[in-house]
Amino acid sequence: MQSWKTAVVAAGVVAFILVFSGCGDRSDPWLDADLESALEEAGERGTLVMVDFKTEWCTWCKRLDRDTFSDPEVITELEELVALQLDAEKEGVDAAEKYGIRSFPTIVFLDAAGHEIDRILGYMPPDAFLAEVQRIRAGDTFNACLARLNEDPSDLEALGRENQAAIAMAQEAYDVDREPGVGDTLARLLYVDGKVDEAIEIETRAADGSDGRSAEEFAAVVEMMRSGEDLGDRPSFEDFPGEKRG
Repeated sequence: MQSWKTAVVAAGVVAFILVFSGCGDRSDPWLDADLESALEEAGERGTLVMVDFKTEWCTWCKRLDRDTFSDPEVITELEELVALQLDAEKEGVDAAEKYGIRSFPTIVFLDAAGHEIDRILGYMPPDAFLAEVQRIRAGDTFNACLARLNEDPSDLEALGRENQAAIAMAQEAYDVDREPGVGDTLARLLYVDGKVDEAIEIETRAADGSDGRSAEEFAAVVEMMRSGEDLGDRPSFEDFPGEKRG
């Protein structure tokens, strides 16, 4: 009888260990290093860096850790990147300033040179977060959209009609930093999508926030929108808004 009780207790201990160790299946996707080391590793691996900017007091950051970053499919996807978590009020203060982090959590995706290519704002459940990461890894990013517009301004119509994600990404960028060039990009996409009044409002704001030749160009676009004309070329915009170069 004593041996039977001992076996039951032993089995319980084993089960406890397996449960609380994740049965050995889970891995930690986070790199225990600084941003510079993360960028160096990304260059060696030919991949992107994903930086999760968080704070100790951020409730949604904790929920993102608990719900999303513990999901096995998300972990597998993050293993294809160099994933890094930084406290924006501690070791990540300088990086948060450089990339214009204003809310938490903010997840920033960087190339190996440290240039931002896209970002995710706020909490997302596992499935939605996984889809966003896969989109970014596939190259369907805000900066890629801008590059297509800069190369061929006539592509605005195709983007506005067929790719609503372009508008969503431009709106997200505009929410991060209302720089006139960002506003111009968003306004033109909205205009082609038929949201004329909203486009005029944003383009007018871009003109009012500029000076010199840029102000004149934006003001001319406003008049074209009011007249219902097709839009021509647009000023080049290549950097993700909010990021400070130098």
